Amino acid sequence: RFPPGYAVPPHYHPAAEHVTVVDGVLSLGMGADTNRGRLHVLRSGRSIVAPANMVHHASTTQGATLQISSRGPFQVTYVNRRDDPRL
Repeated sequence: RFPPGYAVPPHYHPAAEHVTVVDGVLSLGMGADTNRGRLHVLRSGRSIVAPANMVHHASTTQGATLQISSRGPFQVTYVNRRDDPRL
């Protein structure tokens, strides 16, 4: 679950990621450029696949509940190391 105003900085995964919006609205962009004019807006029931190693980012203004699935080990690599909340 993403609370209102939440954003995930540009990152990628070693395997394809399938994202389904269960509730709310998610804005998803491909590439490291977070220009809001290039976002895909996904509403409840919609889904998208980010191919393996494709840099992408996400945000929500009102909040969203997502179902995320992938094959193999799931790993997140941030484009900018300082964006990694685990560090």
